[in-house]
Amino acid sequence: GMDVQGEQLRAWRLRRSAPPFWRSGPYCSSSMRRQCAVWAVVGWSACLGRQQASSSSRTAQSSCRCRAVSAEGQAVAAAGCRSALRECKDRGDWQQALSLLAELKKLRADYDGESFDLAIASCEMQNQWGRAMELSECLERAPAQALRQAVEHRSAGSRSPGGICLKALQVGSHVGSTPNDPLFGLLQLDDSAILVEPVPVLFQELVRNYGNRYPGNKFWFVNKAVSNHIGTATLHVPAEAPEHPEWVTQLGSLQAGHVEAHANEYNVKGLTSIDIKVETTTLNELIRERRIDHITVLHTDAEGHDFEILMDLDMSLLKPELILFEHRHMDGFLQSRSRYEQLLEHFLANGYKRVGKFREDTLLELRP
Repeated sequence: GMDVQGEQLRAWRLRRSAPPFWRSGPYCSSSMRRQCAVWAVVGWSACLGRQQASSSSRTAQSSCRCRAVSAEGQAVAAAGCRSALRECKDRGDWQQALSLLAELKKLRADYDGESFDLAIASCEMQNQWGRAMELSECLERAPAQALRQAVEHRSAGSRSPGGICLKALQVGSHVGSTPNDPLFGLLQLDDSAILVEPVPVLFQELVRNYGNRYPGNKFWFVNKAVSNHIGTATLHVPAEAPEHPEWVTQLGSLQAGHVEAHANEYNVKGLTSIDIKVETTTLNELIRERRIDHITVLHTDAEGHDFEILMDLDMSLLKPELILFEHRHMDGFLQSRSRYEQLLEHFLANGYKRVGKFREDTLLELRP
């Protein structure tokens, strides 16, 4: 049997260092609770025991393992995996779901991250803390893992020291060493990287963390905010308080009210923002200033400002091979609708394809 108390204790210890979007308890959103309740009423409930997957689920998983070479074959296999995932959720077979999710990652395909958020919350409502943490950790790592797979795919396995160098530009680097950072650990010492973070105290920690991980690195660190204009702007950052969870330091935004919206949604008492003036630059200016002629990976995590940053990119200067951006707050707090679709259409028209849409991020790849 499951040691529920032990799992609950482990979950509680992780709350201080993990993003809150799937958590129950004091940081669980009321809207998520309502969604979970509705799903429970219509019959989608988690089972404490592991049940045998249906024959169609096994067939779908087997088809995924075939790993069809053609893009059409991969799409069919991915569709089979997603169908099997839905069946696993309905049956409460989380072990099989994790296996299928791994197959989807191998195919570098989209998966239904929002539904898995609800599955995680449902697990917690049933005190399945171990299952909830497995699924959540899997989803948190998914964008970084997808990016790593895409980089390895495009470099044809030549990422060993002395091989192909990665050229990366990251907007919103925070402190670098957070578990969900897609570049920290992916970069190698001989790679080229521009890391941009506007909050001074976080910027200092960013430089220190990269210095510890990559001694003697020649990465370029920029203490500015990236926007669609050069000048200054007001950045709204969380006021420091020792009782707040660590993830609140990631909420600095050019969007007014962003910090307070998180405080209300996730019941973080006493969380407020302060305003600081920061210098702003643009992607185009960074590219010109450093005379960049190629970017392997462009990553933006700007807490609702990604649309302005990316729409301003002049693709006559260059087109990054891979673009990973945060879409979660693109149309306002926890909203991603018309502006996300507009941005996606813009990149699709300029030769990109979407290879992954995750809970908070989207991964685009430049077509050959």
